[in-house]
Amino acid sequence: IFTTTAKTGVVAAGFLALLYVGIAYLGATTTEKFGLFETGGPVLSGASAYYFGTFGSVMLAVIIILACLTTSIGLVTACG
Repeated sequence: IFTTTAKTGVVAAGFLALLYVGIAYLGATTTEKFGLFETGGPVLSGASAYYFGTFGSVMLAVIIILACLTTSIGLVTACG
């Protein structure tokens, strides 16, 4: 069980690292198009609207809602 859990953790960490490197690259390369912001939210929403239009904004909203939902379900489960 430990070996399988460790392998799964390494794969998950690798994918998360790839995701965060991509987000950092997006933030670093879009400053001339969107400008500088205090947080990354406007960068993500601006980039999704720029590259995918209205569908990108809706897709980003759904992704954020699902991420918040899974976090809240995990917190309720842990506290319950």
